[in-house]
Amino acid sequence: AENQLKNITESEAPYYYYSRIMADAGGSSGILDTSSVMTLDIGGGTTDLMYFREATPVIGTSFHFGANVLWGNAYSEFISEKFNGIYLAIKKTITDKLKTTELKALNEKFIKPESHFGSDEIINFWIWNNDKTGVVNELNKGDFKFSYILHLAALIYHSCKMLKFYNHPAPKCII
Repeated sequence: AENQLKNITESEAPYYYYSRIMADAGGSSGILDTSSVMTLDIGGGTTDLMYFREATPVIGTSFHFGANVLWGNAYSEFISEKFNGIYLAIKKTITDKLKTTELKALNEKFIKPESHFGSDEIINFWIWNNDKTGVVNELNKGDFKFSYILHLAALIYHSCKMLKFYNHPAPKCII
């Protein structure tokens, strides 16, 4: 029955959410062609992928290539954990915004060169406190759009390579 509780994986959730929200909003399915649909759910640490054929989940995976890779310093052991271009570009602006807040001391502790906090942890702290940092506005200004596009392109490329390996057709829709 439609109103029964259904157990689904985290990778399936975006498909069902989108389908349901669109159906509730417009009375028809939000996915016009369900013959092949891929969802990419980009989280902080991982990206979840699920591929659907005819509205049925066929293959899914989760891989360590979430949004945090944009804020981190890759896997370099030779460069400071705070040597990330996005972090370095917004550090002064965000630090200035926090000078008159209760987060000033904590931010200073995080950004000290000798602290063990990486740029990914610091930017996530700023995002968590966006009401005081305004970091989301800084990240959306456009200076970093190319990085976001490359990240998304890499995710789609990896996903399509996996689908090809398993002989699945290209998705008609990517959510």
